[in-house]
Amino acid sequence: MPALQHLFATAALGWVDLAILLPFPLFVWGADELRRARLRARG
Repeated sequence: MPALQHLFATAALGWVDLAILLPFPLFVWGADELRRARLRARG
């Protein structure tokens, strides 16, 4: 929230930072799917 940025001494992320962070949810989703597949194969 922009109104609280001064209070907490924070700043918005730039486009480069957001572009770097963008693929991480896909990595987490993929790792979870692999874990689930391994559990199904084992079980």
